[in-house]
Amino acid sequence: MKFIIHFIGDIHQPLHTEDKCRGGNEIPVHFRRAKKNLHEVWDKDLVEKRVGYKHQREPDPEKVYNKGLASAWAESLYRGTARETVMAGECTDVTRPEKCALQWATEANKHICSYVLRDGENTGNDSGDQCGWVWHGPDDLSLEYYDGAVPIIEDLVLKSGKRLGAWINELAAQRAAAGENFRVQGGEGEWEL
Repeated sequence: MKFIIHFIGDIHQPLHTEDKCRGGNEIPVHFRRAKKNLHEVWDKDLVEKRVGYKHQREPDPEKVYNKGLASAWAESLYRGTARETVMAGECTDVTRPEKCALQWATEANKHICSYVLRDGENTGNDSGDQCGWVWHGPDDLSLEYYDGAVPIIEDLVLKSGKRLGAWINELAAQRAAAGENFRVQGGEGEWEL
């Protein structure tokens, strides 16, 4: 289950579907004046800014703070845009996961040229350790670039959550059809579906 959750989430991050400069890991940028790489900004910084994350000084082993932010964001995404996001004809074929993965990766990758890497130039010098990309975008991605990235992030995060739910439902239905129980473990015990 952890693998499915992680994989479905990751495939909706556009730079996880792109090979250019190791998925943006070799493209230096700045976020809030700190030196970063583009992949890191899309993995973490844009989302943290969107949800209002503040670094905690006190230990939080149960990750209560993170879970609270994630829950509030998920609720606002679901309530705010769920009716607008059309999910008809979604891939839920758990017997052919590569089909769904390719469909979702293709969708996420469409944002590479239209937004994620549009402010750069391919130098064509990709070889070995050479990135072959020159960033011509803004000096600080936490400003205007962030504003344009937020709708993309919200759309893809909402879709990944809905797709994850559909896949879990499909896996449970498949198990039920085979006469098996589907067990879910959580912080307060175990449930059978």
